[in-house]
Amino acid sequence: MVRRVSFLILMIISAVGHASDTSVDGERLNRSIADIREIGLAKSGGSSLTAFGADNKTSLEYVSAIFMNLGYEVSIDAAANLVAVKVGTEPGLAPIMTGSHLDAVPNGGH
Repeated sequence: MVRRVSFLILMIISAVGHASDTSVDGERLNRSIADIREIGLAKSGGSSLTAFGADNKTSLEYVSAIFMNLGYEVSIDAAANLVAVKVGTEPGLAPIMTGSHLDAVPNGGH
């Protein structure tokens, strides 16, 4: 449950698809959550997405692709933070920022 909540913000962004469209595509949201859950899945049913590990890198690439497909500029810094930026349509407005994480402790929950 903890991992699923941490991905929720990112997956909602992928489910909305466009800034002017505030409806959520529930099917796409659930598919994205299911896809990301498979990365690092352990035989015991938990997940292992240790920071800087191969599976964590795969999860960063997966979420990066979602953002890039939605027109965001994406980068990953030295601390493995994924940063996705999309310039708004109203130049005078302050930016909106949010944060989450993609790593999970070894054999962590969902």
